[in-house]
Amino acid sequence: MKKEFLKLESELVRVLQGRMNLLQPYSEKEEMVEEALKIVLSQKLFSSFQAVLEDAEERAKFIKKFLAYDIVTELLCDFCVEDIIINNLKPIYIHHSQKGFIKTDKQFLSQKEVDL
Repeated sequence: MKKEFLKLESELVRVLQGRMNLLQPYSEKEEMVEEALKIVLSQKLFSSFQAVLEDAEERAKFIKKFLAYDIVTELLCDFCVEDIIINNLKPIYIHHSQKGFIKTDKQFLSQKEVDL
């Protein structure tokens, strides 16, 4: 299921490529992802997600997860983290304002996750 989920996310990224930017309001991003999701699901390539994502609450959860930064979200929200170093599938390092350069317990498990 995780592989299918990553494939769905990859297809959404392809559809949305060049259409979103970091400065857009979150609500606009949600609308864009919802439209892209309709397009992708209409292609019937991800039938295993079709029924689940027809439910508005499940679709909203999916969109929220899609727009999040996965395992680095917590680091991005920490005001003491000044820099995040991601080197492929190796552990993620950060530069912490008080502790300096430190290794975290976070790392991506596949190249597909890094690419997204």
